[in-house]
Amino acid sequence: MLEMLIDIRASVDVPSSHVAEGRTYATTTFDTDAPGGFRPMIRVQSGPERPEDAFVAIPYKGHWFWVDDRGYPSKGIFSFLLTFLSLNDVDPGKGAPIITIPAN
Repeated sequence: MLEMLIDIRASVDVPSSHVAEGRTYATTTFDTDAPGGFRPMIRVQSGPERPEDAFVAIPYKGHWFWVDDRGYPSKGIFSFLLTFLSLNDVDPGKGAPIITIPAN
């Protein structure tokens, strides 16, 4: 799971101001980024304005980050990650089941 998150992080379109302020690394680019070349697992875009047609969007540090609703592969990966991460979401109020074993 960590490897997938690292791969996804590398392709997030981050604002240049965040890079200049030392908040994050620049978006990873490759020599094969020409049409038909490298295609990231998910495309997360960013911009100063709230997107019009987003599958999911969130404001952060004066910018918006989103997955476009027309990006079907990105929507699929985002939904998979949401489901996968929810499997690890444990309510601290609910512990493991208690099993009683008779000692007779």
